[in-house]
Amino acid sequence: MTQIYITIGVISLIALLICYVFIKQTIGERHKKKERLQRALLKRGKELLQMVSIFPNNFLPKELLVFIYRCIIDAYEQLSKLYPDDNQYIEAIKVRSAQLENIIRKSDESKCPDLQSVAQINELRQYLNLLGGFLQKSFKRNHITSKQHSHYRQLIKELIIRLAVNNYTISAKQALDIQKIKLSIHYYDLAKKLLIRETPSNYKETIQMINSRMESLLEMEKAEQQALAAEINREEESEEDNEWNEFEEESDWKKKNFYD
Repeated sequence: MTQIYITIGVISLIALLICYVFIKQTIGERHKKKERLQRALLKRGKELLQMVSIFPNNFLPKELLVFIYRCIIDAYEQLSKLYPDDNQYIEAIKVRSAQLENIIRKSDESKCPDLQSVAQINELRQYLNLLGGFLQKSFKRNHITSKQHSHYRQLIKELIIRLAVNNYTISAKQALDIQKIKLSIHYYDLAKKLLIRETPSNYKETIQMINSRMESLLEMEKAEQQALAAEINREEESEEDNEWNEFEEESDWKKKNFYD
């Protein structure tokens, strides 16, 4: 009888140990999963905040800024649910929510700044590509609708076009600085063709500005060509005069010898 109790006790102990190990592993896996989710959410919030700080003021349309800040707030809301006792996430939600309110209230009439550095343009293009990738992930997770996804993608595309045009205009100014007028016209023409390939009605003001600069440069090029042609004519006339003078000198010498 005692042996039976011992056997039952051993079996019970083994069962308890198995249950303990199973529960511990389950808790460990949940803890690891929780930590992985925390790291992912913190990374998402950090990258989006960095993205916002990189873009110059008035560069991003209000709709894209609102979308980014709502994603930041969503990340911190998930963190606050994971760690309800951690006040830093609650404070972060308050700060970002206040910033979002200011963005929503601000009028969307400010003019987008012209960039003066090719390096800055390349950096902004890289971050716009990252934003496009994040937008795609948000759509796959059903965080935004198909209509919102298409609209935001169009806004990003327009920004990338603006960067390309800005890059061409910078190259055009640099060419003009070293007196390469024809090269400057070429860059402005590339910018104009890029805008016309898209929706010209959306870029009327920019196209008019480019046309105005090209007209001015074409006049400069025409004046330069006329000056060059006049210089060539003067050189040809001077050369002809020199040849005629040499001819007259030779004729005078022959006449002198004849009379001698």
